[in-house]
Amino acid sequence: MKRFYRGLKIGVSILWLGSLLMSEAAAASPRDFPSIRETNDTDTILEKYTDYLRFVLAVDQSVDAKTAQQLHKNYLRLAKYDGEAAARFLKGLRFEMVHKLELMGKTARSLNTSTPEMRRWVKRFAPDWSREADEQLIRAIATRAAERNRAFAAN
Repeated sequence: MKRFYRGLKIGVSILWLGSLLMSEAAAASPRDFPSIRETNDTDTILEKYTDYLRFVLAVDQSVDAKTAQQLHKNYLRLAKYDGEAAARFLKGLRFEMVHKLELMGKTARSLNTSTPEMRRWVKRFAPDWSREADEQLIRAIATRAAERNRAFAAN
């Protein structure tokens, strides 16, 4: 029952996220760089780390709308299929963004969606993040298929 409830919670959050991500990405005012504490809880990651994806989509929507739509679509498919894989993707995205922030020697307060450095950086890496979301989906599908085959072979 707990697994069903968790799946329902993830499903509802995906529907909400799907409509919210692109509408917020198209907002006219600059969005500040997210500053969210690190966590390992899947539900918390899915709930809070989407701010990093929203930030990337907001930047990418104004730089390269086609790539932003592809990233958005790949993430939504991943989140719908496997919430844990979506959480791993978001955790990796957060790590890369915070690491880049540290390498640049900037603070989160000094960057927003209209900062030239962020626009160049997101334009460069958004296609890679889109591919990563797609690869996470393929891994999740393959893992589920392998588990089914093992269970079938065991019977």
